Amino acid sequence: MIPIEAISKLGPDACPIILEAIFAKSSTAFAILDDKLHYVWVNNVFAAYSGIPVVEHLGKPVGETTGNESWLVKDALLDTIASGHPMLDLPVDRPQKGVYASISGLRTSYYPLSGRNNSFGVLIVIIDHTPFVETETKLLQEAIHERRSHERKLQEQEDRLELALRSGRLGTWELSLTREELVDASPTCKAAFGYSASERFSYDDLVERIHPEDLDYVLNAVQASRQSGEEYHVEYRCVWRDGSLHWVDTTALPTFDDNGRATTLIGISQDISERKNAEREKSALLAKIRDFAVLQAAFFRDVLASVTDGKLRLCQKTYDLPKRGTEVDESIILTTSSGLKDLRSEAKSAAINLGFSNERWQDLITAVSEAGMNAVVHAGGGTASLYVVNNNCVQVWIRDTGKGINIENLPRATLEKGYTTTGTMGHGMKMMLETADRVWLLTGQAGTTVVIEQDRESLKRDWL
Repeated sequence: MIPIEAISKLGPDACPIILEAIFAKSSTAFAILDDKLHYVWVNNVFAAYSGIPVVEHLGKPVGETTGNESWLVKDALLDTIASGHPMLDLPVDRPQKGVYASISGLRTSYYPLSGRNNSFGVLIVIIDHTPFVETETKLLQEAIHERRSHERKLQEQEDRLELALRSGRLGTWELSLTREELVDASPTCKAAFGYSASERFSYDDLVERIHPEDLDYVLNAVQASRQSGEEYHVEYRCVWRDGSLHWVDTTALPTFDDNGRATTLIGISQDISERKNAEREKSALLAKIRDFAVLQAAFFRDVLASVTDGKLRLCQKTYDLPKRGTEVDESIILTTSSGLKDLRSEAKSAAINLGFSNERWQDLITAVSEAGMNAVVHAGGGTASLYVVNNNCVQVWIRDTGKGINIENLPRATLEKGYTTTGTMGHGMKMMLETADRVWLLTGQAGTTVVIEQDRESLKRDWL
């Protein structure tokens, strides 16, 4: 409360002067009423608000100047200020004239003034809240705009996620571990187990659809994830209600409460039946290709052995190569600049030491030279090793780590004089078969091995 005795002691003529001095520079509207709610003093700002001169306020009841709303609260106002309590921020009618006629954010507060013998007056304060309202409105509008923008971005992210899930045919689900029930399952998730979007789909339904042979595997994975807190990823079969067999790929991660207890599993599931069927068909096709390759290799082996009078032995595995004899010397490294000359020299020495005739060791040198040259030209080099078998046969092994040769070209390479193709044995094979007694060939992506054997005496064929 504001004591009025100090002001009233100065005399009635002094009161307006003192009040005017106090509120002269204030931009707030002030007025004082007596206990009958008649004006006894107003400042210029208050007069400007009502559009009525200061002198015309004095002695008039408040309802004639401040609008109907203020007048209607007369009884409540009298009761309130009689109890010594203010009435704050009451809305008032917008004035019909004056500088405040266009302002909508006005609020009026009434403060009781104590006097002698519990008599009282009322201080009226009118404050323009428009700047505050405008600021709050602006802030509210900005907050609404930011909220809507955030919601729009979230919706866009959800739409993109939903599109990605639909494109990948991924179904989402959430399992409550405490209640052991599905809290949520998307339509795509239900579809993976043979249920429509509108059908009820419980955790028991899911478990029931898992193939009996895969059930323990799936449940153990769930339990391990629940205990370790790590993600689990399983592929398993499920049997739909119509008896058809399908495959499901599931990935899930547990969430925990504040006590570290696993409470939910959140995961995605995908029907991978098409992929599994494709893999099965691919495996069957590869098996057929392998079988065909084996048959083809056997066919080539038999044909090449026949057309070369048994000289060319096409091998499929390392154990198809001949048994090594007694090694003559250290292996020879074959490169584009060295090794071939040493190979020819050692082959000649080994043959002469076994009593080979000039024609026999010359044929041997021709065969091993062609084999060594092929390793250098088509594989960038290799190694050569010489052995003696039964003290009457020279055996030469030449190995490289190239990309192998095209087996399909071997028939022409063995039969057509001068035939050559990049990546094949070329015309060298023809020369090897004409000069050596026996030639073994093992080739593949890991490289090529050629074994040449030459006996001391040439094989005498009865039909020649």
